[in-house]
Amino acid sequence: MSGVTVVTPVRLRPEQRRRIEEVGPVRLLGPEGWAEALAEADVLFAFDVTEADLERAPRLRWLQILSAGADRLPHAALRARGVRVTNVAGIHTEALSEHALLLMLALARRLPVAVRLQAERRWDQEPFRRLATLAGKTALVVGYGAVGRGLVRRLEALDMTVRVVSRRPRTDGSVVVEGLEALDRHLAEADWVVLTLALTPETRGLFDAARLARFKPGAVLVNVARGAIVDGEALAAALAAGRLGGAGLDVAPAEPLPPEHPLWTLPNVLITPHVGGRQEHYVDRAVAVFCDNLRHFLAGRPFPREVDLTRGY
Repeated sequence: MSGVTVVTPVRLRPEQRRRIEEVGPVRLLGPEGWAEALAEADVLFAFDVTEADLERAPRLRWLQILSAGADRLPHAALRARGVRVTNVAGIHTEALSEHALLLMLALARRLPVAVRLQAERRWDQEPFRRLATLAGKTALVVGYGAVGRGLVRRLEALDMTVRVVSRRPRTDGSVVVEGLEALDRHLAEADWVVLTLALTPETRGLFDAARLARFKPGAVLVNVARGAIVDGEALAAALAAGRLGGAGLDVAPAEPLPPEHPLWTLPNVLITPHVGGRQEHYVDRAVAVFCDNLRHFLAGRPFPREVDLTRGY
């Protein structure tokens, strides 16, 4: 393939730009004036894209997003244009699986209470009389992509019993991944339910009031996937009623979560503002994925991994 024009709104360091330009005959434009440069773009390297962006990019053939989730993209418009899409799935494995584990440990050991007491400069052991451990408990991991796989390894190392369900049942070494039809059966026995699956039409609202009612009493929900997978009002109601033991949320039904939402004030909820995937050298790792994909694109070879815009991931 002859030279291509890559347009990006991302502010890259000089060495990151050089890595992209050294892949082959590449002209790299942006971030200054990137919206105007879309008219010349063969490739777009961005966190997101809108239908308006697509209308300004008549030559666009490939979109590389700097996230794993593709749920915010205009799928129909991309399909209609025949634009191929790749993501950076895999670079979040360590950060997100560790963040999920952080939320679990913090809730089990009542860390939010300790933080509040420290802010008050108050030494009080009474709230910690019945602390939990993860060892010996059962965790249900819903979703078995790169993050799910990383989390399963970590939970097994903590002597937890781990069950896994996913849209694609399979066996991965010693891990048996069951289909989503097994979800409700495992909910009844899981002490912890951790969501790592992609948001698609199939999974949107998957955890509604009826499904939350199937949880083992006192179970804790951890969501590091997408907020729309869970009905936020139903979750708040189940927590307030004591049906669930708690929730650790890195994502919310609406982001930013409105200050009046009841999830903010529940004592058994720990919220982080969708930062679980953040890490040192994030853009460096995204650039490395992009460069590998760019080599395939320039050579006319299939991408190692491509987003299926029909399935949504």
